[in-house]
Order: sequence, then C-alpha cells, then structure tokens
Amino acid sequence: MLDRDQRVTLVCLLVAVAQLARFMDPVFVVDDAWISFRSARNLLEHGALTFDVSRPPVEGFTNLLWTLISAAWIAITPSGDPLPLTRLFGAALHLGCVALAGDVASRAAGGSLVSRGVAGGLIALSGSMAYYAMSGLETPLWAFLYLLALWGLQRAGVSGRGGGWVGLTLALAAATRPEGVLVGILFCAAAIGWPAWRPLARTLVPVFVIGVAAMEGWRLWTYGALVPNTFHAKPPNPGLGWTYLGDYLVWGLGVVGALAAAVSPRRAPIAGLALLISAALGAGVIWSGGDWMPGWRRLTLVHAGLVVAAGIGAGLSGARLAPRALAVGVWACALVGAATTSRDSGAFNPYLYRMLGEMCERTPGVTDVALIDIGSFGWHYNGAIYDLVGLTDRRIAALEGTHGEKPWDAEYFAQRSPELIMVSNEREPMTGPAPRLGDHHAMRAAVALDYSFHMSARISADSYLMIFRRPDLELPPEIWGEPEAAPAWLRADGW
Repeated sequence: MLDRDQRVTLVCLLVAVAQLARFMDPVFVVDDAWISFRSARNLLEHGALTFDVSRPPVEGFTNLLWTLISAAWIAITPSGDPLPLTRLFGAALHLGCVALAGDVASRAAGGSLVSRGVAGGLIALSGSMAYYAMSGLETPLWAFLYLLALWGLQRAGVSGRGGGWVGLTLALAAATRPEGVLVGILFCAAAIGWPAWRPLARTLVPVFVIGVAAMEGWRLWTYGALVPNTFHAKPPNPGLGWTYLGDYLVWGLGVVGALAAAVSPRRAPIAGLALLISAALGAGVIWSGGDWMPGWRRLTLVHAGLVVAAGIGAGLSGARLAPRALAVGVWACALVGAATTSRDSGAFNPYLYRMLGEMCERTPGVTDVALIDIGSFGWHYNGAIYDLVGLTDRRIAALEGTHGEKPWDAEYFAQRSPELIMVSNEREPMTGPAPRLGDHHAMRAAVALDYSFHMSARISADSYLMIFRRPDLELPPEIWGEPEAAPAWLRADGW
C-alpha cells in the first residue's frame, strides 16, 4: 500500500508520462543530438572524441558527459540506432526530476504534501522539459544532476555527512553543460557561507574543484581550449536573449507564477540557493542570446529552481496561501496552454538528412560536404563535413559575428572545396536566397565557383534544400536521379 507521499508522487509521475507520450514520434528528436552521437562513435571506432576524424580534434558539442554516455548506447548496438536507448534514459531521468523536485520541496517545508505536489506537478507539466527528455539531448541529465545536488545538500546538511557526493554530482553537472561550473561555484559559496552547511564545505569544495580541474586539464590537452568550440561559434546576443526570456515568462511561467517562488532564504536556505542559481543562470541566458531551439532548453534549471522554491513556499506554515495558490494555478495554466499550442516543442524532418547522408556515403568521390544541419546527416555519412555555422569547425567559429551570421571566409572555402553544397531556401520561386547568412553566402559561393545546381529537396511546406555539385563530380542517376533545371532566379544577373 502506498503512503500519502508516494501517492502524490505517483500522480505527478503519471502527468509527466502523459507529457512524455506527446513526443514519442521521432520527429521530436533534435538534429544536434546526432553531433554527440557521431562524436561518441568516433571515440569508439577511432579513439578520438571529435566530430570529424579527418581534421584536428574539436569539441563541437556542449555536453561532454552526455556524449560519453551516448558511447554506451552505441557500443551496445554498434550497427543499430542509438535513439531508443537514449530516449528511454532521458525519460527515466525526467521522471527522476519530478520525484526529486517534490522531495526537496516537501522536506524543506517540513514534510508538506502540498509542497510535494506543487513542485513535482510543475516539473511534470513542463512540456519543454518533457520534449527535451525525448530529444536526444543532454537536458534531462543536466536537470537531474542539479536537482540531485539540491537533494544531496539538503540531506547532507541534516546528517552532517555526504558533502563529497554533492561535490561529485556538481562536477558531473559541470561536465554535462558549461554552465555547470557556475552552478557548482554557487553551491560551494553557499556551503561556505551558510553555517548549517559549512562542515560540508570541507569535502564538497575540494571534490568539485578537483573534478572541474581534471576536466579542464583534459580539455586543454585534447582540444587546446578550456571551453567548447560552440562557445566561439555562438557569441553573446542579449537582444535575442531578452526575447527568449520573454517567451518563457509568458508561456513557461505564466508571468505571475514567479510570485509563488517568493521564499525567504532564512526560512528555507535551499530555496534561497535555488533562486540564486535561477537568477544567475537567467542572466547568463539573456547575455548569451537564448537558443534557436523550440521550448526553453536553456532555462531548464531556472524553471527547476523556481519550481522548488514555489513548492517550498506553498507548504511553509504561515505562508499566504491564497495568492500563492492563484500564482501556481496561473503557472500551471500557462504550461497547459503551451502544450496545447505546441509552443513548448518543435518537430523536425528526421528522414531527409538521413537519406541525403546515405546517398553521399554511397557516392564515389564525395569526401567533403558543406551544409548547416550536420547532425543526422553526419551520422549516416562518414566523410568530412564543412560546417557552415562552425559548431564543429574551429576556424569558422573564431570569426567575428553572431551564430549563423559569421562573415564568409572565401579563402577557407576554396581551400576545402567541398564536392557538394547543401543550402536552405525558403521557397523555390523566390527572387533571392533565405536570410540565413551562412546559407546565403554558401549559395553565392556555389554560383560564383561554377558549382552545378543538381536538385532541390523539400524540408517543410515552404522550405527547400538546394543541392549543388562541384563541376568535376558526377552524381550517379541511380542514386541522385536526373539533374533538375535551376530556378530562374538562380540564373539571374548578380548570381
């Protein structure tokens, strides 16, 4: 027989399962997940944790630990698809987040069932968290390790033991996402500054520092850099960051939902720490420019921290429950609204780039391909890839400019001279290329260097992929079909 706490947790888990079920279809897998998968496969097959083994190693992913874990799925099914096991693991981690958030809030509020239900329920209702749990990305591991660290710090503060395990959890979080270093520093500062946690700092701080130092030393030795290459490929853009945060405030928080998280650190130190981390990470997301992906992946820990604080506030004795209940209700309605309007997620064509990758793999003479969406294409094509936005290319990433708007390096492109160029266009009959600057320059280069237009492939209802071949490359008709006529605008003056 389940006790009351277990029944509340079970209800929250069932809600989370219902959200996860929305994203069972493979169209909800994010293309970038395959960058980690290919890098992990290269580690297994070539001993190099990098996307392109034909070039010097580059850390073209921002999820080191997740990439290493992905190697396990690939090792288990070397000739199969890593997605089923990856998504199963992500879903399990997400359910763990629901249970951990509820338990942290309940313990901080003296065992309150309301706290457990509010915190667990607001994690369960988050379609964005469920979406990314099924996306193939590191987000569920990132959230789980953070909540596990909060849970561990809370438990260790009561027993006086276990600081080392919290430090190890934080070191693993730092290996999962670069922002984890900041999260760990704030945990260390809290352990040193809060009297009840100070005894834990003797083990928590050294374990975390040693773990991060070991990771950075390895990173410097392997890649010659202390941060992932993506740090340079995606420089700060605060304007986009404010837009990203604004979307979350409306659909992920319900604006007034933040009022539910107002808790005095004196009454609940763990809530104070969670709110501090939410504020620091939220500011970092604004500064960095948010994210191009749907939902609010970059704000996952912000959401988790606010949820924990809201749950604690709902269960503390003497709290003003009516306004808190209203705030939580509005918050829950916003999350449900985001789910019904699909603002918390996005779908991608999982078949086009797989098919094109397989076609390139079967085509003699194709050794280098230029495109932007390199993930699933790169899993099915083993040759070199000219990454037009520079996630996996050190030289392109180092150029000035924001993500997707780097200046064109004509000399480097001519030096690589990829056999194929695949660039996006909003619709075939338009009078110019799409406003994605990486594609824009590549299309101009294709025409200027006399690449031949071969075919277009539909990406979505109003978006096409234009495929160009170098003049000396023959594409077998049995693989690629007969060449198409180039659109009239492609042959116009100026192109």
